[in-house]
Amino acid sequence: MRGHDPIGCMATSVVGLAFLGIGTVVVGLPLMAFLGGCNPNYSKGSRTGIVNKFSEKGLIYKSHEGEMLLGGMKNTDQGMVANVWEFSVSDPEIIKQIEELMVENKPVTLQYTQYLIGPIQYSTSYRVVKVSKAETK
Repeated sequence: MRGHDPIGCMATSVVGLAFLGIGTVVVGLPLMAFLGGCNPNYSKGSRTGIVNKFSEKGLIYKSHEGEMLLGGMKNTDQGMVANVWEFSVSDPEIIKQIEELMVENKPVTLQYTQYLIGPIQYSTSYRVVKVSKAETK
């Protein structure tokens, strides 16, 4: 008859708990960071300019993507280029408003929320939540 080995059982339990703890950290922390990054409250703000491109994109997930000229130029590796901001829109009412205001070719203000890690259906991390005509002086 074999005797009970309390040290061997305790060692097995400690090793098992260590693997469980490591597994939780390796899987849990990246998952929490990813899910937290998908939260649209990473950043909020507004930008004003002229929408010069607006289209529906996507093979599986359709989304509306646009470009807004913010004015001015910026220096890049390719030289001086226009200062352009790219954004995404999902709300049908906002899509309609942008399309109508784009015809006027006048400045608009787009309020947005920014994702740290954008949802797969958008090409950008900026999702427009409100649109209005820009105040001109």
